[in-house]
Amino acid sequence: MQSAKKKQRVSSNSRLSSLAQWVSSPVHDHRSEPTRVEFVELDTDGKLKKGSCNPLIFNDPAVADVVLFLHTYNTDIDDREHFLSERWQESRQFSEGPNHEKRIHINMTIPGSRAIDSYLLVLQLLYCKDFKGLIKDVSTALSCLPVAAEWLYDECIAACVQYLEAIPWTEEEEKRVLDVVTSLQLRESAQLLARITPVNTRAVHDMLGELVYAAIHSHPNGATVKAFVARLLNDHSSRSTVKLVLDGAFANSLKTVKDFVEEYSSPNRVSLHTASLNSKHLLWLVERMIVLRVADKAVSEWSEQVVFTANLLRVFNDDAWRTIAPSLPALVLRCTFRLASAVAAGSMIAT
Repeated sequence: MQSAKKKQRVSSNSRLSSLAQWVSSPVHDHRSEPTRVEFVELDTDGKLKKGSCNPLIFNDPAVADVVLFLHTYNTDIDDREHFLSERWQESRQFSEGPNHEKRIHINMTIPGSRAIDSYLLVLQLLYCKDFKGLIKDVSTALSCLPVAAEWLYDECIAACVQYLEAIPWTEEEEKRVLDVVTSLQLRESAQLLARITPVNTRAVHDMLGELVYAAIHSHPNGATVKAFVARLLNDHSSRSTVKLVLDGAFANSLKTVKDFVEEYSSPNRVSLHTASLNSKHLLWLVERMIVLRVADKAVSEWSEQVVFTANLLRVFNDDAWRTIAPSLPALVLRCTFRLASAVAAGSMIAT
């Protein structure tokens, strides 16, 4: 594998297979004519490889001032799903080694804004997969991410993102994380960006509202779902969001009960049964709001229901409610009792 970077020295203490070294390194004037320089390749034990002398042109714009030779086992690289895929088709070249083995050469330009050490580290990770041992700080993870993304090295991308998710950042590091991750548009970075970008409170509000609606209306196993939703509401970090959700659900449920009670008449007495059913949902909401200490608005609304009270008296003067909706008076009284008790106990303030 071959990589190039203009006018920059390279040093690495990594355990990559071998690095090209200059046999002679005369002082070059970058404004001078291209100069031929001899390179040799060393084996892993430091011995000179046979037939390794490669005449290269220094200051030749077609190549580079730094040439890095890496010798790896293709079985290790083949394990990386995309590394030798179509990503490299345009820059891949083939040759035959001294023992007639097939060699693959990949020419790659390193941008001046990136350090070559980042490329060397990702190459090392490609070979040894020691992510926990080599990715030790935010700076290292951020420097590896663009290289891993360029090489389609999914395993390294995931390791860097997971590391960044798990550790605390300074304000300066958070800015760098945001810049790097948003520019790369990685599919693995959704949870990482959630730490930085503000949470969409409207989306949370809508989700909780749908859960409350499902608990009191949609699901056949109502008791289990209500217990689950009650636990979610109790554990939610934003009490103001929970209050908004429950206030909205209380207002809708109260309106439904009021409408069906108002519609009650001799030809349409079936509406009284629906009012009784919705009164059960209303009582559950009242109890949740009292437990979470967010029933202030409900207390005010309940105390101002003059028309609703008159309609209830009209219904209860007709003995038909005893057979159509026998539980309706008890449900309404329990709502009143729960709210009044909360005010008397001081957990709610009547305004």
